[in-house]
Amino acid sequence: MKKMAIVAAMIIFVMVSSFLMNVTSQEDINVLKYMNGDQIHYIEIVTAGALEEVVAEAINNENQSVHYAVLNQPIKKTDHAGNKRNHFYITRSKGQLENFSKLSVYPPNGSSKLYNMQEIQTIDINSAAIGGNELKMMRDLSVMSYNIHHGKSLLGGDSLDTIADLIEASGADIIGLQEIDKGVYRSKFRNQLKYLADRLSMYYVYGENVNFLSGKYGNGILSRYPITYSENLLLPSRREQRGLLRADIDIDGKKVHFLSTHLGLNSAERAKQMGVIQDYTKTLTEEVILVGDFNSSSRDEDIRSISKKMLDTGYAAGQDQQPTLDFPFISGRIDYIFISPTIELKDYRVIKSRASDHYPIEVKLTLP
Repeated sequence: MKKMAIVAAMIIFVMVSSFLMNVTSQEDINVLKYMNGDQIHYIEIVTAGALEEVVAEAINNENQSVHYAVLNQPIKKTDHAGNKRNHFYITRSKGQLENFSKLSVYPPNGSSKLYNMQEIQTIDINSAAIGGNELKMMRDLSVMSYNIHHGKSLLGGDSLDTIADLIEASGADIIGLQEIDKGVYRSKFRNQLKYLADRLSMYYVYGENVNFLSGKYGNGILSRYPITYSENLLLPSRREQRGLLRADIDIDGKKVHFLSTHLGLNSAERAKQMGVIQDYTKTLTEEVILVGDFNSSSRDEDIRSISKKMLDTGYAAGQDQQPTLDFPFISGRIDYIFISPTIELKDYRVIKSRASDHYPIEVKLTLP
């Protein structure tokens, strides 16, 4: 009898917990509508970090259902209170957003709730307008991507100063970095990105992905130009947490979205991570430069997929066979710089330095 009472109590506890979780999940959902002028640019659904999938149903002004979508590739962000939140996106490629008046959201195992969408302008139309007599500027830019292997050379020696010298000699204006330590024993507890930024007199932003040996490990961005906004996004990951670091950079009055990433070692994991990155880039309003260590060859589906939307600078320059990871037992191009089609590619090169286990790549660009 006592055993039956314990089992009954456990069943009730599970049912109440499940109910409270569903209620909390529904109360912890925000729906935002981002406007570009008078057009809907994209819709964002923000949920608690535990919700990995939601179903969204769009309702028009006549209270008719006009769109239905299962969203299961969230980007994870940490809010100002330190809470992890999942962000799902509905972009113009997924539906005629002008017909969306309200959104009904169904969490797993929960009943739907109808949401009015909070409206947010993505650009200031007045400041974005260009007068008829204003001269259009063409801006030249040098961009680098570099996996620095936590500042260790191929032989294991400390190479952070060599890396700083290489970046300085290259003349690169913006650098996307991967595998950067912050306060880790193996790299003398240094804040490696700040060290490089101070050496090179650059602005910087860091995106931590992993708590590692009492410190942090992640991606970084260095820039000669001011960084006006940044955010670090956690990508869906099976083993080591991977991330996408965004910086909005003001290049003589021209805003560019600069993204630095480092994808996983498993092909299925990378495919999902790339899908999330592509969804996210559709929410951006300005030209995009995406750099990083993608751990993929140009024949892999994730690279072929992004290359349909953005320009693969190595391929466009005829350097597809130039390795960025080069050993006797393994050699190939796994580091990339992708650019919006409106950006002009002037030059591409691989810098063959053994300051890291990867070669850095650099491109010369002209912004529209």
